[in-house]
Amino acid sequence: MNHNPAILMRTQDLTPVFEENSCIYIFSKDGMEKSHNRIGKKPLMFEMNPIEAWDIDEEFDFRIAEVFYKEREGLL
Repeated sequence: MNHNPAILMRTQDLTPVFEENSCIYIFSKDGMEKSHNRIGKKPLMFEMNPIEAWDIDEEFDFRIAEVFYKEREGLL
């Protein structure tokens, strides 16, 4: 996606790739009716701390989120 195998770069030097995390959406009724989706035609991105944006889809994700929580609360 953002990697050219002919030009090997360190991964930390690649252009960032953003992914939708379904955490925050702000949209108008009019915009939703026109685009038929919650993202719209020209969305503005809001970069979030990866820990706060952690997506829980499976038990593995929950366990990682639980470690984040316990670490933040000083329980580890």
